Amino acid sequence: MLPIFFKYKTLLLVSAFILFIKIGITLCYPIRFEGFEDWSIAKKLVDYGIYAEILSSGPSTIKLPVYPLFLSVFYYLFGQNAFITIAIVQHILYFFIPLGIYSVLKNCQQEKAGFIAAYLFLFSPAYLYYSFAIEATNVFIPLCILWTWMAFKIYLKQWQNNTAYLVLGVITAVLFLTQVVVVPIVIALLLFGIILQKIHWKKTILLAFVTLLFYSPWVVRNYISFHQFIPSKSPFYHNLYVSFDESNNLFSSLKKFNAQETDSLYHYRAKVSELEMEQVFRKELEKKIKPKDYGLKALQNAFLLWYVPNKYIENRQWTFFVARKLFVILLNIFTLFAFFYWWKKNKAIVYFFLFLFVGFTFPYMIGHASNIRFKLDFEWIQFIFIALYFSTLISSNSKKSMN
Repeated sequence: MLPIFFKYKTLLLVSAFILFIKIGITLCYPIRFEGFEDWSIAKKLVDYGIYAEILSSGPSTIKLPVYPLFLSVFYYLFGQNAFITIAIVQHILYFFIPLGIYSVLKNCQQEKAGFIAAYLFLFSPAYLYYSFAIEATNVFIPLCILWTWMAFKIYLKQWQNNTAYLVLGVITAVLFLTQVVVVPIVIALLLFGIILQKIHWKKTILLAFVTLLFYSPWVVRNYISFHQFIPSKSPFYHNLYVSFDESNNLFSSLKKFNAQETDSLYHYRAKVSELEMEQVFRKELEKKIKPKDYGLKALQNAFLLWYVPNKYIENRQWTFFVARKLFVILLNIFTLFAFFYWWKKNKAIVYFFLFLFVGFTFPYMIGHASNIRFKLDFEWIQFIFIALYFSTLISSNSKKSMN
């Protein structure tokens, strides 16, 4: 990379340029954005005052509340015209993401890696497009980076007062209410910080208390609505069922449910509550799924998550091949190079990033991996891992050339 790209002003200008291009596209070429469960819940919340995906099914826990609530604000203010405003706000959030990535790595004395990771994010075809989509990923990534930035401030002893732990507790609760897969990862990282004496254990109790305080209204609401303890969201068997749908599997032995069966069940969803529907999905799974199927499906899902979902495997458009398939292949190759390099130089880095990658991958091995957004939730972490590798190589080559 040219030296000019290793300046914060350049990064700021490039990020701002991409922001203005995105806003221009949004305003000049209006796109009919597609909204799924989150958008449906947001509309019901505003129109009927009920947190539900399907009105006839009653209250819902199919989605955690942060993103539907985010969408509901814009739907309340702009109605059906809210999509353009939502997209522009998400474009603005994406303006700050590379700056946040850079800031995190700069705090860790890895400024050059921060620049590289930021540019990888800025020019990632999937991320360039995704701020136009109505998906929770667009809020989850900024929240995740904000949490990481604050956690490293505490970990590096730059912030040690009670206010820092209190604020991190609030952010942790909001993060947990946005994406459930991050919960065990964050808890493990906090415990690891206590063990290494990088985080004050007494102040961590304050953090945990604040997190529970801000998270608990969701649990209380679920208990009032469903008369049972639902700590996160409900569609466990629903996700398992989707994972055995014929459209989501490479292997014929895992294609247990055809399109007609799935459509029939999805129409039936409007007639019963979500919890009753969970039992319907469970019974269907018990009829057709054998224990060995789960093992093969887990390995398949890991592959699909790190490549592309099955529904895109047969997509032969050259634009999609270059923008996603080839991009992911190269990304994974460089990730392997980075693993081999750091295994020789610093195994702690390998263990840390391996923990993160496994932590994000494992839930989708159990459930399904039918959406690209599942990988996008943590692909920016892959950029950081590769950037650390690239920056080290650049520094090594610079030293050799000087000698």
